[in-house]
Amino acid sequence: MKKFLLIIFLLACPQIVYGQFFGIKANAGTLGLGGEAVVKLNNSFNFRAGFHAFSFNHNFGDRTSGDFDFKGSMELNNFSGVIDLHPFGNNFRVSGGLIFADNDFTATLIPRRPYQIGGDIYAASELGNVEADISYARFAPFASFGFGNVFSGNVIGYNIEFGIIFHQRPNVRMKAEGALAPTAEQASILENNLEWTEYYPVIKFSVYFRLF
Repeated sequence: MKKFLLIIFLLACPQIVYGQFFGIKANAGTLGLGGEAVVKLNNSFNFRAGFHAFSFNHNFGDRTSGDFDFKGSMELNNFSGVIDLHPFGNNFRVSGGLIFADNDFTATLIPRRPYQIGGDIYAASELGNVEADISYARFAPFASFGFGNVFSGNVIGYNIEFGIIFHQRPNVRMKAEGALAPTAEQASILENNLEWTEYYPVIKFSVYFRLF
């Protein structure tokens, strides 16, 4: 991660030193909350570097019915380095870059009452919990299109962006206890079922301020 941030700094630093245009953005969207620094490279290209984060934890279990509680959590931390191209000389842009993605998802299945497996009845404490941890490759390419240019129009304005992070196949680690321990052997099956999640949608709304 340190090398990735150093590359972003070295790309942006010469532009700042020589007095090129510079702006900042505050963002909210499917990557969570974050911000970006934007540098104008020339009339067609901008470079931006940023960080976005989001965390979520919830118990989806119904307290009045059902055999299991289900707890889920997600932790998103994404550093980005992106080049924007304005091909028509207006606010429309297409973008591409690289994301350092530290994104993890955890799901836990917790028995709430006795359950019958085969001809045997097991208490909830004997069944044990099942936990799945889902993670992705740390580096992922990113592509998007959007509207708005920090260096066009008002000093303060807004942008909107739609894109995709191309995660690789998810990596699933499972652990289980008690009578449900054999469930942990199903990690590869869950990986296959989650192949579609290698494409993470990005929708981002930004408010920008052009510094100079």
